[in-house]
Amino acid sequence: MAAPTQKNRLQLLGASLIVFLVVLIAFSPAFSGQFVNWDDPVYVTDNPLIRSLDWSSIGSMFSFGTIPQVHHYVPLVLLSYSVEYYFAGFNPAVFHGTNVVLHGISAVLILWIMIQLSESLSFSLFVALFFAVHPLRVESVAWVTERKDMLSGATFFGALLAYVFYLQRRKKKSLLLLSGLLFFCSLLSKAMAMSFPFVMLLVDYLRGRKFDKQSILEKTPFFALSIAFGMLALLSQPAGTAIQQTETGSIGFSEIERIFIASYAVLFYIVKFFAPISLSVLYKLPTTEMGGFPWYVYLAPVLVLAGIAGLILFRRKTPMLVFGGFFFLVTLGPVSQLIPVGVATIADRFTYIPYFGFIILIGSALLLIRDHVLKPRGIPESASPVFALAWVAVLTSMTISQTRVWNNDITLWTSVIDQPSPPAMAYLQRGLAHAAALRPREAAADYTRAIQQDSSLALAWNNRGNVFARMGNYDQAVADYQRAIAAAPSYADAYINRGRALMLQKKFEESIKSYRRALELDTTNAQVYYNRGQAFLGLEKPDSALIDYNRALELDREFTEAYVRRGDIYFQTQKFKEAIEDYTQGINRGVSHELVFTNRGSSFANLGDFDRAIEDFNRALEINPNYTDALVNRGIAFIAKKDYKIALVHFNMLENMGFPQDPKVMKFLRDQAAAQTRK
Repeated sequence: MAAPTQKNRLQLLGASLIVFLVVLIAFSPAFSGQFVNWDDPVYVTDNPLIRSLDWSSIGSMFSFGTIPQVHHYVPLVLLSYSVEYYFAGFNPAVFHGTNVVLHGISAVLILWIMIQLSESLSFSLFVALFFAVHPLRVESVAWVTERKDMLSGATFFGALLAYVFYLQRRKKKSLLLLSGLLFFCSLLSKAMAMSFPFVMLLVDYLRGRKFDKQSILEKTPFFALSIAFGMLALLSQPAGTAIQQTETGSIGFSEIERIFIASYAVLFYIVKFFAPISLSVLYKLPTTEMGGFPWYVYLAPVLVLAGIAGLILFRRKTPMLVFGGFFFLVTLGPVSQLIPVGVATIADRFTYIPYFGFIILIGSALLLIRDHVLKPRGIPESASPVFALAWVAVLTSMTISQTRVWNNDITLWTSVIDQPSPPAMAYLQRGLAHAAALRPREAAADYTRAIQQDSSLALAWNNRGNVFARMGNYDQAVADYQRAIAAAPSYADAYINRGRALMLQKKFEESIKSYRRALELDTTNAQVYYNRGQAFLGLEKPDSALIDYNRALELDREFTEAYVRRGDIYFQTQKFKEAIEDYTQGINRGVSHELVFTNRGSSFANLGDFDRAIEDFNRALEINPNYTDALVNRGIAFIAKKDYKIALVHFNMLENMGFPQDPKVMKFLRDQAAAQTRK
């Protein structure tokens, strides 16, 4: 390709600004969006790892220890969240804004890639704009959790641009190194990028490069990274359970069935490209009443193979079209579910990188139609850009509308429920949203709908039990927890919640049994040890409770309530020094309750430190001026300090508050106060 002129540079800059501006317009509703309850809590709002940006936390993000929490190895994604939290807290506009900007960068990179590959600014602008504003991009851009797509996509396309430059600029090693570095960053954001080495081969084909020893050797490190991260992705996936299985997943299918599903997915994405309507965060696999697939699913592999055969047949005549077609298929490979990774089978987000190839295919096909069909019939060339711009305008309008769907939990899940035959999981998630907004009746109704559609959905039984428990209907709550356990016997949360409901019914023995089973399933849950300690206290077994509180604090040194409850036991067993230490730990962590300050003050008093005792009683009375226990104990502390005048004031106050005092004590205080006055 010839060196760009000043005019070409200005045209490229102008086109880049147009693409980025269109992205900002199309996804403008995202800036007012909230976090949603679909994985955002796991990755962001409930993720303690991102709340610190020190070197220790960054090291933890890059360790494999994060995999059990998020089920993916995505350290760059977690790091990006941590940076945002450091500067903006949990401001959703910042998180959404980052996604939009990253998508804009990807679209601009695509423009630059296409200019290098096609040497046509108009064709490159067509591809970039269609990629930028297609409605299937919304799930990746408007969903904060899909920062994975945004970072992986931007670095993937950056790596691809670097490789294209490498081929054009006499194979400068620095550009190949840059491509490898960006590819590595893409893998650190999402394992789907593992298809990149195959894309490099497609670029070689498009540029007419020979498949020789050098081309193989230079890609060896890329393939090694792909294999390593592919294996890591497989090992990162949790086993499918009844808790997470839904109609949208592919768990439990045979290898042959997966071929039909993968082929159907390819056709599904092709249809959605031309008709991006009825979009959903959850798509159900098509099935018949007999339990199998409809005829068109069984036909799908034949159609896909026919398409591949067509691409092979035209590999010399239309290399750009063939490049786009195989790019689409190759990059879809890691999420085709031929090898199961995750529980989703079909998702809009899976097309983020692949649609780049499909848009090239469509653009190339339209150019062929223009040159071989329209021109011979005298249709002017100006019709093509007008048609393309009109199509972009329609897609932009649809994308704006679809982005609004992701505004909050209710709008998101209602959009899924409004689709024909919505999955049970949609009702479950909307129920969670209603519960979080303190709308228990609406939550219970949605959970009930989920259960009616799928009685094996343990989460729905468990969550409806939580609603009943908050409403004080503990019998119904326990019954629902039992159904959750029957659906998923290894579901620890159901045992925990059942234990809590039984404890609130003062059925402490049964509660302890439920907690014991939960601990058999998960020995690292500090909350369960704490809850069981509470149940032991209900049975008046403080020694057993103390053991559980100790274990809870071994597992979680920041467990505030456990410090306070253990302090209560130490106080009741007259271990005042230990009680003071635990109450102090609780107070330092934000506990501000009059009883805690009163008990710590009484502990100081029992150790003879009356000044510090009085300070704590003062704090208790600042919190609750009518707290008589603190007033009594402060009065006693002043007696111990032989300050009878102030002590008398305290006991007079108690009498005025309606708490009669022993006449002998009051006479003693008046006599001693009078004697101190005479002195």
